[in-house]
Amino acid sequence: MRLLALAALLLSQALPATTGTTPASALPVTTGAVSAQASRVAVGASPECGSRDDVAVSFLEPGGGVYLLSAGRFTRLPGPAGGGFGTALAMADVDGDQCVDVVVGAPETKVAGKRLAGAVYVITARGTKRIVAPRPRADTRFGAAVAASGGIVAIGAPSEGKGGAVYVLAGGTLRRITQDTPGVPGNDEWADRFGTTLAFGPGGLAVGAPLEAEDGPGRQDRARQRPETGAVTVIRDVTARKLTAARLPTPPAFSTATETGVRCVHAGRSLAWSREAGLAVGGSNCGQVQMYGADLKPARTLAHPLGPYTGQTPRLAASNEQIAVLWTTPNPQPATLQTLGADGDRHRTVSGVRLTYNGTRIVLGQFGAVTFLDTRTGGTETIKAPIGGGWDDPIAG
Repeated sequence: MRLLALAALLLSQALPATTGTTPASALPVTTGAVSAQASRVAVGASPECGSRDDVAVSFLEPGGGVYLLSAGRFTRLPGPAGGGFGTALAMADVDGDQCVDVVVGAPETKVAGKRLAGAVYVITARGTKRIVAPRPRADTRFGAAVAASGGIVAIGAPSEGKGGAVYVLAGGTLRRITQDTPGVPGNDEWADRFGTTLAFGPGGLAVGAPLEAEDGPGRQDRARQRPETGAVTVIRDVTARKLTAARLPTPPAFSTATETGVRCVHAGRSLAWSREAGLAVGGSNCGQVQMYGADLKPARTLAHPLGPYTGQTPRLAASNEQIAVLWTTPNPQPATLQTLGADGDRHRTVSGVRLTYNGTRIVLGQFGAVTFLDTRTGGTETIKAPIGGGWDDPIAG
């Protein structure tokens, strides 16, 4: 299997580290990447590259690591210790060889003496490329979020500058985008956290800025007078010479308090975008998810099955046909899994704290295990992990 071959390749390599350049072609292959951090899982396969069960999982607690799960077996991948390696994961065929590649965020990495500058590693069968910002700065957390679609990689640096930034690697060039970039709505304001979440979809790249405040027109720095409702911006073509983008309408529950007096905050804390089912936006504090249609207008609002709920941010995942929402509770066992698709909504009681899609199956990360759920038959398969897990163990597909 090509992904297992990748593990063997990485284990055989001991390559120098790099401090970063802009052109992808100039990025040297560096130490194999994926280190001790949380159950963030990415999934993918093709007939030549492995089975459909191939999954990359990172465990964030001390002594953890990143593992490749293939054919029921976990194989640990090498990578730098620390640096938040594995905080964010994505999988796509980045290098065009018809095999899935693993993109790993390490936002706590020290670069050129700058603490928390951050780095991203793209692991392929040919080796590993380390990517850093062209001008690394302390506390920017480059790599806190990653997303990939074909040969395009999006990287979030939500603590960079005033309001955060997104970098797009495409065609060998690393492009920086902020809310001050021409064609992008809004303003680069203090602590907006633009780039906290990322999701590619049929309409472009969705970017979450969950600490964006409703503070009126013009630039508002530091002195926030309004709740942090959050915001999501859709950049229609991140490779276009001149960018065009749209700010999603604020969900009603984020503009006014719910009937119980609870107001949602931090829209864009979670994102998922399906070709058929639409764009899903999760926030904090009220247990709601806002769905948007192909026209990027609000379509429907989903609510936690236990009613208005001031708990964890809803976990979201998408396939081409479905959106999945994992509604957790203070005690994460059990949780409720809601799926939306052409055949309507379904609710299931599951064990899990994070999720992603693997074809028609949903992969649930839980404490010390990974479960595959077939959305057509309801059948499940649970595989014990080599290490435990924590509440904040993310999964990306």
